Amino acid sequence: LDWWSRYSYGRHCFIGLGIYKAGNNAAWRDRTQIPRQIAALRQTSNVQGMIFFSSTSFQRNPFGWNDSLQNNYFRLPALIPPMNWIDSTKPANPVIKAEFHSDSIVVHLEKGQFTDELRGYAVYRTNDPNFLKDSIPPSAFIPYQTDATFATKKSPDTEKKEFHYYATAISRTNNESDPVLLPVARSDRPKR
Repeated sequence: LDWWSRYSYGRHCFIGLGIYKAGNNAAWRDRTQIPRQIAALRQTSNVQGMIFFSSTSFQRNPFGWNDSLQNNYFRLPALIPPMNWIDSTKPANPVIKAEFHSDSIVVHLEKGQFTDELRGYAVYRTNDPNFLKDSIPPSAFIPYQTDATFATKKSPDTEKKEFHYYATAISRTNNESDPVLLPVARSDRPKR
């Protein structure tokens, strides 16, 4: 881990985790093996993420890691860091169209510029009125399609506390647009 992080030569470093080894020997019979490796990766500079090998190993759910990974370590989506040496052009901000229903709000997300090639849209949820997109992970990732939507239901929780939602467009090379406020909080909605 230390060697790879020191010799990535300005490129992203994604470390492979051999989940397929679960139970193969004494070291891999340790249920804390994968959680400890994830913690070590997240504390090492110049490491941008991890890749699990092989995805078919998750079908066995070794040591119950599937639940642990989904509920703890990967509860929120992670964006792939941009690779500026390939392309550093930010896509245009998404165009937002909202439908207000009695129990929900549906937001339609569209390309801000026809020529943008998008991977999808990131949605951020915050109660901080001074939101900075690099300060929190996205709460949702919506893969690109021409009719991409984000919906939120009204609930007693959201009526008590004011949450703001922002969306960004993510290019095929993982560059992110500036955030656009979604009109889902009471104060964000247009006046009638």
